[in-house]
Amino acid sequence: MALERRIFDVLHERHQLGFDELRALLRTSERGARAVLGVLVALGYLHTVDALVYMLTDTSKSFLVSSSAFSWKPFLLRPDSSLHKELSQALDDELVASRVLDPARAMDAWESGEVSLEQAREFCARMHAHSLLAASYLSFAVDFKSRFQVSSVLDVGGGSGCFMIALAQNQGIRCGVGELAGVVPVTKEYVLQNNVQDLVEVIPLNMFRDSFPKGYESFFFSNVFHDWSVEECRVLAKRTLDALPSRGKILLHEMILDENLGGPKLATFFSMHMFVHTKGQQFSLSQLRNLLESVGFVDVGMTRAHETFSLVYASKP
Repeated sequence: MALERRIFDVLHERHQLGFDELRALLRTSERGARAVLGVLVALGYLHTVDALVYMLTDTSKSFLVSSSAFSWKPFLLRPDSSLHKELSQALDDELVASRVLDPARAMDAWESGEVSLEQAREFCARMHAHSLLAASYLSFAVDFKSRFQVSSVLDVGGGSGCFMIALAQNQGIRCGVGELAGVVPVTKEYVLQNNVQDLVEVIPLNMFRDSFPKGYESFFFSNVFHDWSVEECRVLAKRTLDALPSRGKILLHEMILDENLGGPKLATFFSMHMFVHTKGQQFSLSQLRNLLESVGFVDVGMTRAHETFSLVYASKP
């Protein structure tokens, strides 16, 4: 995609380009440009002079510039590949103001709030496999009672409930999972299978339409904010703030990007995946700090929660 839209050739001619200039070459939104440029930095094909100015690396000068004798462009430029078409479509679609929801598309089903039992089972199984190790690690690595001074936590959009199940098993705190009504029966099955039904309640919750329940000292979101636009994340943060008691916590479990958005490598790849398949992106700590502070949270911080995940936290005044 970067080859097709002449990122390397223009940078070779101009020596360095700002973010907005590269965005214009990519012909996409700010979110799309950040996803593409982040991966190119992580792969070592671009480097940043500062957060918004980019230059070629020796590798890209040798192998990705058309005029180089060693250019791999004829080998790499394959516009007929399915991956190329998918990314190209995603970049172009970002410039379309609106799109009709398709219930057969998983992300759209979640956005509409109407999820079939089959979709719920498939989604929970997939996310359970993805998150189980991270959930177990978190429950041993971060003591919620001593670190955050909370004795209860609700996982918003918690899927299989694996994070709350692990916390209940290993820390004994009161937990809840809020999920769409169509997902609740599946989540309850996971809770019963792990024999933690006395510590983990499962409640129906459409996080964009329903008021968040009172009575929890913290609200936990794992791999949720990265699915949605910044404005939608701000809505979720404000709903959380409104439901929390004073000094209550919001907890965001995500892969966090470096401040130049060009690493860690896995986080940039995941951000590209989010760009293609969702409305979201991975965030840096400063991006999440700005988002949380904009709705009224204070004391934003971060702690390592896994080899690839971090826990960003903030307090209600």
